[in-house]
Formats: sequence, structure tokens, C-alpha cells
Amino acid sequence: MVPISQAHDIKAMGSLPRIFDGDRTRAEAFLTEFLGYLILNQGVPGFESPIQQVTLALTLIKGEKVDLWVRNMIDTLRRLHPVHHNVPAVWEEFEQAFKDKFVDSNHELRARNQLEQLKFKYPDIDKYIANFEDLIVHAGYNLASKEAINLFLKGFSKNRNLLDKVFTPPVPTAYGAMKRHLIAIVKSMQLVNSIAQNAPDFQRFGNNNTQQRFQPRHPQPMRGFAPRQVTSSNAPPWMNNMAVPMDTSNRARAPRQQGN
Repeated sequence: MVPISQAHDIKAMGSLPRIFDGDRTRAEAFLTEFLGYLILNQGVPGFESPIQQVTLALTLIKGEKVDLWVRNMIDTLRRLHPVHHNVPAVWEEFEQAFKDKFVDSNHELRARNQLEQLKFKYPDIDKYIANFEDLIVHAGYNLASKEAINLFLKGFSKNRNLLDKVFTPPVPTAYGAMKRHLIAIVKSMQLVNSIAQNAPDFQRFGNNNTQQRFQPRHPQPMRGFAPRQVTSSNAPPWMNNMAVPMDTSNRARAPRQQGN
């Protein structure tokens, strides 16, 4: 397969990393930004040269705390042959020298102490995961290791109900699966709590409106009205041809008055 030739008029992309002034807390961040800038511009003329990579990095290191170190590094580069010495080892030596000079030696120890104290606060699962993954890198741990997963679960020690759900089989063994599992558990707990908080509102609605609206009312008898039994003495004319009980009261035995 024939490699695709690179055009010579390609321009650099992206923004240059921020100036590094010797702040130890930003040393690793500076290296990360600069390496990302180099990867973004692979194939751009000049960016493949280790000597030019180091020279570009030195132009971004400025300030009273770093001026003398930068001057010494430039003097070292000037003694190199631009062709025979232009090898990857030039960048590797520069990177190691930068770390030895500016990277905080206690940075890893502080990150490990912060990991031990990191605790999950319900329901901020996304914030907890972001802080954990940042600290795990600074502490020098591998996310795929069992030690990292144990530290991850240790942050949930104050939430026993959540841990019980986590260890309900099947239990994930990889960090990525464990992270997704915990996110799903926390989200479901939020949903259940939301439904439980709104349940009294639905109950009040049912008691005040639905039950009163549809509850059957007991019919109340009308005043002064008492239903009477239909007999032969009080039956209406339209019941003449129908069988009705005989009236045996005294009123029925009294002689009827003749009238129109």
C-alpha cells in the first residue's frame, strides 16, 4: 500500500498550549496540552522534528522562575547537529528533564491521600466519578486494576443501601461496567424517591376530589311522606283489572258514602 503524500502547505491547527511560568501544579498539564498539540499537527512540516518540537516547547516556557533553565536547554540544542542528532531521544531527554525540574514529587502522594478521603454524596454520581478518575490518574493507579475498583467502591461506604444493590448478583468486575452499574442504580433511586415524594399529592387528590365526587349518597326520605300499601280500597282506577290485597282495616269496613 502506497502511503499518501503529505502536502507541504498544511498549516498548524488548534491553539498553542498556555504559557508555563514554573508553577509546579501546572507542570503535568502543560506537558499534556503540548503533546496533544503535537499529535493534532502530525504531518505538518516541522512538527515531526524532535529538535523543533523541543524548541517550540521552550518558546512556551517563560518567566523569572524558568528563564535560566530555558537558556541552558537552548545552549544544549545549539550543540546538536540538525540532521544526525535529530532523533526521538532528543524529545525524550527534554521531557524527563522538564519533569525532574518542575513536576511536584509529592503530587502523587497527595492524590492518593485525596483518593482515600473521597466520598460519594448522594445524588452527585457524575461529580464523584469525575473527581475519582482525575485523582486515579494523578495517583499513578491503573483504572483496570482491582485496587482502583476497591478505591472506587470505598467512596460509597456511607451508603449501605446503595452498596447492597451493587453487590446483588451479577456483580460487575471491570471498572467501566461497575461505573455504568452504579450510575443506573443511583438514577433508579432518584426516580423512586421522586415518586415517593409525590405520592401524598396523588393521595390527597383522590381523597378530596375523586372519592367525594363518586361516593354514592344515601337517599334521604322526604318530610311528611310515607309510602303506603296499595289495597282494594285505595287502588287507582287503572288497577281495576289487577289483583290487589283486600283492605281489612276499620276504614274499609265502614259504609261508603254515595256521591257524585
